[in-house]
Amino acid sequence: MDILLLKSLLLVLASFLSGLFCCYRPGLFLDVKRSAYKKPNFIIILADDIGWGDLGANWNLRNDTPNLDKMAMEGMRFVDFHSAASTCSPSRASLLTGRLGLRNGVTHNFAVTSVGGLPLNETTLAEVLKEAGYLTAVIGKWHLGHEGRYHPNFRGFDYYFGIPYSHDMGCTDTPGYNLPPCPACARNPMTGSNHQKSCYSEVAVPLFENHAIVQQPVDLASLTAKYTEKAIQFINHSSQKSRPFLLYLALAHMHVPLVSPKSPQRLPHQDPYGANLQEMDALVGRIKDKIDSMKEDTFLWFTGDNGPWSEKCQYAGSVGPYTGIWQRKRGGSSAKQTTWEGGHRVPTLAYWVGKIPGNVTSPVLLSRARLFMTPWTRAHQALLSSTASRSWVKFILVAWSASQRRDVQGDPLALRASDLQQDSQVPSPSCGILDIFPTLVSLANASLPPSRRFDGMDVSEILFGQSNKGHKAGPVCVVTWKELIHEGDDTWNQSTKHTGVLLFLNGKVDTIPEAQTLFHPNSGAAGKYGEIQALRLDQYKAFYLTGGAKACDGRIGKEHHHQPPLIFNLENDIQEQQPLDIHSEEYQAVLPAVREALADVLQDIATDNVSVADYAHDPAATPCCNPHHVVCRC
Repeated sequence: MDILLLKSLLLVLASFLSGLFCCYRPGLFLDVKRSAYKKPNFIIILADDIGWGDLGANWNLRNDTPNLDKMAMEGMRFVDFHSAASTCSPSRASLLTGRLGLRNGVTHNFAVTSVGGLPLNETTLAEVLKEAGYLTAVIGKWHLGHEGRYHPNFRGFDYYFGIPYSHDMGCTDTPGYNLPPCPACARNPMTGSNHQKSCYSEVAVPLFENHAIVQQPVDLASLTAKYTEKAIQFINHSSQKSRPFLLYLALAHMHVPLVSPKSPQRLPHQDPYGANLQEMDALVGRIKDKIDSMKEDTFLWFTGDNGPWSEKCQYAGSVGPYTGIWQRKRGGSSAKQTTWEGGHRVPTLAYWVGKIPGNVTSPVLLSRARLFMTPWTRAHQALLSSTASRSWVKFILVAWSASQRRDVQGDPLALRASDLQQDSQVPSPSCGILDIFPTLVSLANASLPPSRRFDGMDVSEILFGQSNKGHKAGPVCVVTWKELIHEGDDTWNQSTKHTGVLLFLNGKVDTIPEAQTLFHPNSGAAGKYGEIQALRLDQYKAFYLTGGAKACDGRIGKEHHHQPPLIFNLENDIQEQQPLDIHSEEYQAVLPAVREALADVLQDIATDNVSVADYAHDPAATPCCNPHHVVCRC
């Protein structure tokens, strides 16, 4: 019997490897020569402090985002998409490098007086695409260093128009809505400096065009119109030059201060947040209309840098159902600056006419391509060790890639998303900001920077794989299936539920594909900045450390260490309300995988080529167009 089992497993392995070779494609467009491939344009729109529940398509309690909702209907909506940190600078650094803060060095925000920024030995997405022939522009908030070589014009961007950091990190003449309210910029040196501690009243927020400060203080009321104008000008310029382009549009919305509307009609029911959502939505609509009018391939990606800033009360967004009740019961916010779902789960849409199918939500997809990237042997050693004593096991090993599946009528091996029931244990793909870098590099037929490791992955197969528009997909990549039948009973050890294979038991998918992992760095609410003490393993969320950021009521949740960790099953508890009982069979089954995943990533980072950011301060680094005028006014 042991010899028969060994032969069967060898056959499974041989078929698996042959399936990989037949299905593997080094690039998305293998049949097109690199020199002949027409590179697509890329637009990344990054909203600031936006809540998952702010989009009507996500959480139908608002109607302030008609253009984004239309984009969701015409493109792909991700409901399990995550920022790489829950605060500004680290999230943006990860977007542009594809690496967590422990690798790229950016673990917390840079200041007005910061002399450093994103480490210079880190390669940005703009640098990679520029080398591949792209024109590149960043319009909006930078917040990755403004002094010297950290300026965006030295980080791969041909054009820069925007503010160097958040627009609450300085005064303006129209301060807008904020809590606490901050004063307008002083007009003369005799003006007193009696202001809230959290207000920046000494220096005005500057507006840059490339290296020059063109306005200080920036006029927030007209900033959205200027961003839109400059974005469309850049798109037109790139089209006229017949060059592919990268446009990184980093909005001020929905960060405080919220802009005061120009007319009462812009403020329905005295709702500044809703009015600003509408303004942001209109901007996105204009950019989408522009690319729709062009006969060019343009991929538009909309997402957020982190969750809403709850301490701003009515001027903060909605986390939707991801309320982090466990933390809120103990004080503090569970949104921005925390590792709770509300801090890093962000609204995300992908739109590309003719390429990305319309009206698709990511839970219909089965797996990320990471199934092919992780060790096969570890999972199956675990399977064998847990089933060797069982007398009857029937399983089907399944590995596939979403974009490599075709419809095969009557083929029992062509497993589809529609074959799975809503209560199935197969999770939806969890993606994030870290995946944008490798995905766009792949779509541009460019190469990832050498001598470093990446936390993101190319998700183009997820983007294209479920299209019903008729564009060609690859073959079904179900690599093999085998029945191993032993005489005896039909009991099943549920502890094998996380071994990394799909199992058919009585005609039903019983477990999950190769485990998907996400790591959530500390972002200010608790622990040391950047350290990883919370992680996601499929539907399970583990916390070795918890803490609440400052909430609307002023309370801050105390820092608590958990050993063993708190583990929540998000499939049954999206509000993160009740952790699993540590004595339960489910907890004991998940805990070893959680520990192993965390140990693996920390070991991987320890042996990687990591960077260290310079967080030193110098008042001379403060952007100032005219130091002889009060608040640098010019």
